[in-house]
Amino acid sequence: MVSLLQQQLQDKERLMIWISYLGDPRYCLLVYFPFFFCFDKVLGLKILWASSITEWANAVLKWCFRDDRPYWWTSDTCHVNQLQQFYITCETGPGFPSGHVMGSSSFIVILLLHFQYKIGNTKLRRVINTIFGMVGTVFIILVALSRLYIAAHFPHQVIFGALGGITCAVLINRLLQSQTSLLHSKAIIVSLASMVIAFAIFYILITLGLNPNSSIDKAVKHCSSAEWLHMDTTLFHSIIRSAASVAGVGMFALLIERYHGDHKKEDFFDTQRHWCIVDAISAVCICNIVLHLESYKLPKDNESVFYILSFFKFFVLPLYVIVLKNLSEMLADVMCIRKCKIK
Repeated sequence: MVSLLQQQLQDKERLMIWISYLGDPRYCLLVYFPFFFCFDKVLGLKILWASSITEWANAVLKWCFRDDRPYWWTSDTCHVNQLQQFYITCETGPGFPSGHVMGSSSFIVILLLHFQYKIGNTKLRRVINTIFGMVGTVFIILVALSRLYIAAHFPHQVIFGALGGITCAVLINRLLQSQTSLLHSKAIIVSLASMVIAFAIFYILITLGLNPNSSIDKAVKHCSSAEWLHMDTTLFHSIIRSAASVAGVGMFALLIERYHGDHKKEDFFDTQRHWCIVDAISAVCICNIVLHLESYKLPKDNESVFYILSFFKFFVLPLYVIVLKNLSEMLADVMCIRKCKIK
């Protein structure tokens, strides 16, 4: 199937790679979280939580199943690499389940469930369910096809990725809907617990004689170009990224509560001033700032230093998104007050 897709879509290489980028779990934190946070703070935090927990679950599942990727399997089984590789093909984690599809499915379902909750049980809800459901399904299918096209996944890996993402989104949404305070007050505890559980599973697998890092050796062996291998595709990096972003939200909530009181914390996380133009400008500016900061590459000479700096980078990500958004609201309030005084 992968070979057939590559043959039939030879002239669609750029499109397939672009779609694969859209489904990258990193963009849930770098683009989708800050963008939606500017319009709806609770939705933005839900996206951050869903993305982080889904990515953590994906990494743990990959460690446990240790399934091959197509570009490894063809070389080992057929003793010749029959599939075309691209510069985003050579990811270092195992293939099951697909992280891109799992993250995309989780993101789409969180959006759908949140809008359902906001709209309520009306005729408009059924219309939005139909339209958004169709668009979301098409997006997930396109991401799945793009991952097959670049020979990063087998069909069963993207199918289970979609099912896993939907399951994570439904469970996370149900939990956060009933306990909104979890969005920020318990974030540090959840972050620490996720790190501890992940490392425990890692060392249990080693004790059982199952090397969780064997996929890195396979990626190095079968990738067509060493330049296509990146440390930010390792499962350790995924776990650190997800834990750090949640911890950043928790630390901000802790600082605000410590120095300004619990009532002030709610203003930062829940209160939304409806300035549509300000929200749109904030979304564009903040997303550009985040992507600009992401463009600075961390030193990769020392693996431990790389992971420590990665944790810090994603730890501060939600901090400056929240601060910049609230500063924009304060600025809009000041301008509005001055305008009213002039009138």
